[in-house]
Amino acid sequence: MAAFAQEPRLTPAVGNAHPILAIGSPAPGFNLPGIDGANHKLGDYQAPILAVMFLCDHCPTSQLYEGRVKKLVEDYPPERRRLRRHSAQRPSAIELAELGYTDVSDSLEEMKIRAEYRAFNFPYLYDGDTQTAAQAYGAQATPHVFLFDKDRKLRYEAASITRSANRS
Repeated sequence: MAAFAQEPRLTPAVGNAHPILAIGSPAPGFNLPGIDGANHKLGDYQAPILAVMFLCDHCPTSQLYEGRVKKLVEDYPPERRRLRRHSAQRPSAIELAELGYTDVSDSLEEMKIRAEYRAFNFPYLYDGDTQTAAQAYGAQATPHVFLFDKDRKLRYEAASITRSANRS
């Protein structure tokens, strides 16, 4: 997997108010609406491997990862993995300049539009109003990936534009 960086002056500072989940930590619970109209909880995902990805529609780096995420879902059968994607960006936090390289913003309704247009083959959940899941996992930027084992212990995490990956 390659990492793509934004211009440093455009990349938001990474804060420590919500620290990144430590390797070996249990997956934080959540209850979030999905683009399918249902609410999703951690317990809904029973596959031995769970990938949690924090992305957002307006982020160009996240957009670059969309095809890779779809390919990952195709390459690993559902009984071996479960992937869910969170949009953690609060729509009201987007600056006008950021909309210059996107076709949609980050509201739940616009997530549905992007998911249909890009034919997403994975659950896409909305965390934008409260960002409780993003804060619990410690997502620092988009994209930020967390991989959990069958016991839902964190085994890998990486924020592609902030620093190197942490692995167990």
